[in-house]
Amino acid sequence: MVGLLGPSASGKSTLLKLLAGQYRLVEGEMYVNGRPLGQNPSKWNWLTSLMGFRDENYEVGFVQQIDLVQPGLRVREILEYAARQMGKSTSEAAIAADRTATLCNLGPLMDRVAQEHGGRLNLSGGQLKRICVALEVLRQPKILVLDEPTTGQDPKNTDTLMQLFRSLAQEGVTLLLSTHDLRNMELFDKVAVLCLGHLVYYGPPSSFPAHFNAQTAEAVYETLPDKEQLLPQAQELAKKFEASALYRRFCQVIE
Repeated sequence: MVGLLGPSASGKSTLLKLLAGQYRLVEGEMYVNGRPLGQNPSKWNWLTSLMGFRDENYEVGFVQQIDLVQPGLRVREILEYAARQMGKSTSEAAIAADRTATLCNLGPLMDRVAQEHGGRLNLSGGQLKRICVALEVLRQPKILVLDEPTTGQDPKNTDTLMQLFRSLAQEGVTLLLSTHDLRNMELFDKVAVLCLGHLVYYGPPSSFPAHFNAQTAEAVYETLPDKEQLLPQAQELAKKFEASALYRRFCQVIE
């Protein structure tokens, strides 16, 4: 379970879309378990194909910042329809929908229409986000990529979702999620910090503040450059990280 941190406009969403196969690389390379991903033009969904997953297996889940739900359907119908699309019978789909709704704290919303046919939304942004998380959890993916899944959530729902993600990681799911919530950092195995497109930290969350000579993660955020005119500062932070023991331990490729 890896947390992707950094100021707004630091490149988090772009990176996640690359890793989820929605964007193609212009240059450079990506590897999964030592296998190159970026130079395979044979399929649009090249990530799942190269990792040995067939598209219909739904092994890679991606929760984006933009929430998409079918108009006119109750939340229960949305989940059950998704489960049937995955090959489950009607009864199996109902059971899977109820189980997932419990995990994602959707119980009170199950019989509400999420979006009217005219486009009017009946749920808050945070509620829609939980539905989108539930749709991906329903897939039982081996890899789950989440772009700010706790946006719009109150502290209780944020904690519930983060504990859900931690339990999925304990069951063997690989998770990569971006977040601005720093209260649950101890749940991550590692955190990666982007700053104006540069990697300025990757390692255990416990070492994150000390690497920046700060006492807390919040204090680090106050100092991270977040405007284009501050790009030289971001580049200096990246150079500092590349010279660190953390970089040699977790990032350096050994030929």
